[in-house]
Amino acid sequence: MIRRALISIATALPVFSFAAFPDKPITLIQGFAAGGNADVIARIVAAGMAKELGQPVVVEAKLGAGGNVASGLVAKAAADGYTLILLTGGHPCLARSIKSCRLIRSRTLTGCRW
Repeated sequence: MIRRALISIATALPVFSFAAFPDKPITLIQGFAAGGNADVIARIVAAGMAKELGQPVVVEAKLGAGGNVASGLVAKAAADGYTLILLTGGHPCLARSIKSCRLIRSRTLTGCRW
């Protein structure tokens, strides 16, 4: 009886496999003008990530508030790893210096290294 149960469990295990990450395109958002320094860096990083991961990495420019509009969009996106942001040195400083800025908080976004 136990042997039959173990065999049935063992045959059902392959059904519970998960897709490898990433299984769809990744979006890399930067908060400055297209063609500027941040955009050029984002495109260089995106090309390297796409080559390494085997999935396209789309760069989007979301302008406004010194990059805080882009930060707010990423903070509100699903926490599935498919929406990333390229931050410059001014993002954390600006967000902490303006008390009314609620778009970026240290608990909202999680850093990563590629």
